[in-house]
Amino acid sequence: MSFGTPQFDGAEDYRFAQVSQHQRQARRAVDMKALWAPLPIKIAAALELFSAAYLVYYIFDLVGAERVPESLSRIDHLAGEFAAFLGLIVFALCVLTVYALRAQNWARIGLSVLSALFVVLIIAPRVWPVSLAGIAVVVLLWLPANRKWFGFGAA
Repeated sequence: MSFGTPQFDGAEDYRFAQVSQHQRQARRAVDMKALWAPLPIKIAAALELFSAAYLVYYIFDLVGAERVPESLSRIDHLAGEFAAFLGLIVFALCVLTVYALRAQNWARIGLSVLSALFVVLIIAPRVWPVSLAGIAVVVLLWLPANRKWFGFGAA
């Protein structure tokens, strides 16, 4: 062994551009039980479901604002289309939350992206609770303790 030669003992060694294979465990959603999920993931799921419920409330409020069509402006007429878009987002949130609880890493990434987009909504006057929940969800999903749940070695 000479000085500066890479020694590979199974651990990650970034100094020599050698990264061990993580041997990510392929986990099927059918095999994983949501009750076994770590507490931070359960809390993140609860926050996502809160966000979905709040968005459903907001959708009904937007659609309910279209009572008198002749007195509404063009922006108010877009509330129905916006409500349909928010409905699709709520559906995606629910599906991704279920799969994240069942240890699917792609669902964790999808939830992180949606939650990060919700942070942008903090400027909206009535949607700021969803933004705060989005910040908390991103942090909770990517805690180091969750690595093992998603199949990436020890925490």
